[in-house]
Amino acid sequence: MFLRHSVFASAFCFMAVASVPAAATTYTITSVIDAEAADGACTLREAIKAISSRKKVNECEAGTGGDVISLTEGRSYPLALAGMELGGLQTDPVDNNNDGDTDDEGEEAKDINPSVTINVARDVFDDEPKDNPVILAAAGQRVFDIKPGASLTLSKV
Repeated sequence: MFLRHSVFASAFCFMAVASVPAAATTYTITSVIDAEAADGACTLREAIKAISSRKKVNECEAGTGGDVISLTEGRSYPLALAGMELGGLQTDPVDNNNDGDTDDEGEEAKDINPSVTINVARDVFDDEPKDNPVILAAAGQRVFDIKPGASLTLSKV
């Protein structure tokens, strides 16, 4: 009787842990420069790419799907390069047995449909009111190109 209950409890605990989604990654943008470089800073462009690809991009950790980007109040984030794509990529298919075929393993590429919130990192100890951050697109460009399935929420930007 004890063994049957422990097997059931173990299976239930495994199912509960396996179904918990990954915690959201929070990106604090530390540079206003529009670049992708291993320079010690996480830029807005690198964060969007890390979220869309679910892979680490220089100093920005891989996205998890429900991520948050915090911009500094009063700063402008000029985009010198073309707009940033949000979503539209796929996970890499898994080929565990290295036969060149992922069909037999059930790990086909899946669409990445991130949900992103961009908000303002406010200094709670600063009583001086500041302007909201601004994202400026390059001439003739969009700021974001949001692909089907992806979502973007802007809060005080």
